[in-house]
Amino acid sequence: MSARRERVVVVGGGMVGTRFVDELLDADTAARFDVTVLGAEDYEPYNRVLLSDVLAGRADLASLQLPVRQDPRVRVRRGSEVTAVDRAGRRVTTSDGIRYAYDVLVLATGARAHVPDLPGLTGERPAGVHVLRSVDDCRELVAATVNGRRAVVVGGGLLGLEAAAGLLRRGLAVTLVHHRDHLLDRQLEPRAGAVLAAAAGDLGLDLVLGTRPAGVTTRGGRVTGVRLDDDRRLEADVVLLACGTRPETDLAAAAGLPTDRGILVGTDLRSPADGRVAALGDCAQPPEGGSGLVAQGWEQARLLARSLVHGCDVAPHGATVGAVGAAGAAGSVAGGVSACGAGVTLGSKSGGGAGAGVGESSQRAGVVQS
Repeated sequence: MSARRERVVVVGGGMVGTRFVDELLDADTAARFDVTVLGAEDYEPYNRVLLSDVLAGRADLASLQLPVRQDPRVRVRRGSEVTAVDRAGRRVTTSDGIRYAYDVLVLATGARAHVPDLPGLTGERPAGVHVLRSVDDCRELVAATVNGRRAVVVGGGLLGLEAAAGLLRRGLAVTLVHHRDHLLDRQLEPRAGAVLAAAAGDLGLDLVLGTRPAGVTTRGGRVTGVRLDDDRRLEADVVLLACGTRPETDLAAAAGLPTDRGILVGTDLRSPADGRVAALGDCAQPPEGGSGLVAQGWEQARLLARSLVHGCDVAPHGATVGAVGAAGAAGSVAGGVSACGAGVTLGSKSGGGAGAGVGESSQRAGVVQS
């Protein structure tokens, strides 16, 4: 009688979860593992990094789909949100009441868009206020641009800048609000940020820097503008919140696993409370911290797969992003401006001849949106 295969359940079918499955299947030459992937979204895995390219009209949603592995060792359940983990019984339960047994549980639940706790944003978001984290978010935002005239983007990081450029390409007047004194403050030094800001202004993007939003204004349940902490008010019928992400830790915390900003794991990527549970990607908080780069999640996927198959220790390498100088920060690219070191390219407002697109260069830089 052949030995029973080990059951690996992966919670999360995004970029990192999918990469882990590929790595495990490649390493598992002895066919020791059966894998079940439980993804909350109804869609096949896709590249979230390129959602801003869809917003800008440079790509369609179909082009974002990642290759789907066909293998008898894997079963994939889309639209199956895991609602509970029974660590004692080694089972997870999905929203439709189905239970899946595991020997190893891998949490790749990613992160959710952060919505600031501001007046007008508590409870259900008003119509016209958007985030950009999923296919559904992207569809809703694109639809809003059909009749939208003025947009305010809150957040001057990579996603905010890419999305602002995309909204410009769709013909909206766009104001970007950032609480720091220069754009991409986590990637660029001040002089480089100033060069990028000047180039963005040349494309028609209005910038409000060094100021925080104090709330959104509404009328009849629909957004009408953004109020700033200096008492200015910016009119808008479309507001995009690009205020970073927060790791999805609720499932792990409810199961009694230690969490902080993310799900705490050791250098072996296992929970210190339960060696049968691992976490990868945006949801995980390893000792070296989360880098915010998809490369870190993919490296974790490779190392955990190797650990499961070969029983070796893993020691993920920390990823860092250095400050980019002015010379490498911005330069004209066929009618646009490129922040090369940070992986951002703002195409021309008209959308013609933009060279490497914003999302494409972000993909090379490894920006996580998984």
